[in-house]
Amino acid sequence: MRRMFANLIAKHPVEAASFYQKLFGLQIRFCSDWFVQLGSLNNEWLELGILREGHEDSVNLDTGPTPHIMLTFVVDDIDVWFAKAVKHGVDVVEEPRNMFYGQRRALVRDPIGTLLDVSSECPPDPRWRKRIKRVREGYFVEEPPPDYPPLPLFDHLDLDESKP
Repeated sequence: MRRMFANLIAKHPVEAASFYQKLFGLQIRFCSDWFVQLGSLNNEWLELGILREGHEDSVNLDTGPTPHIMLTFVVDDIDVWFAKAVKHGVDVVEEPRNMFYGQRRALVRDPIGTLLDVSSECPPDPRWRKRIKRVREGYFVEEPPPDYPPLPLFDHLDLDESKP
């Protein structure tokens, strides 16, 4: 795979794009009446597309609220970002709070109803951190509670630590 990014569907892609420009600093890389591609000036791999509802690329797609998707954005300081978002009238689902896994998170909705998880780092709960085990370079697993069935997440990996 060479590239992957999410596409949202909106009645007015340019208007939806302005939300991401104002609150995340994304810039328009491509703009037409049917599609807006946004990206980061600092990281070419951060992209988001917005398709116009009813365009041939989005025909037959469910364009209602997106109850089964949540986009996650990691920012430098969630409290600064959240204050800015509130000034812009963002739809707040949950104000910033520290999560046990080491993120301070806020939940908001964009103008087309997509749930956004916006967070920055904070210290994790030490009890939770003790349950995280490295199984191989770049792969980690949370040890489940004793009464929980074993997790099959890494069954496909050869977890012999003596191998590189």
